[in-house]
Amino acid sequence: MRINEITDAQGQLELLRTVIDNTWTAIAQQAEQERRAETERKAQTKLKPRSRKAVGAPYPSPPPPPKKTNPPNTKKPPPNTTPKA
Repeated sequence: MRINEITDAQGQLELLRTVIDNTWTAIAQQAEQERRAETERKAQTKLKPRSRKAVGAPYPSPPPPPKKTNPPNTKKPPPNTTPKA
């Protein structure tokens, strides 16, 4: 049905108003459904425990400094030179 088929201007305005009202009602229903879905999705994510990722260092730590080792004694102790009595 075309708007031109309605002869008087009042009939055309009523038809236009009906079309616009139905369009806005459909858009409002769609927005409500999306809002409910978003709320439901957020509620589901709150119920699930999130797995925590291990936080690593941003760079590897340097190796510990090497321990100082004393070189083995290669020298023989001097012989006792005390006189025997």
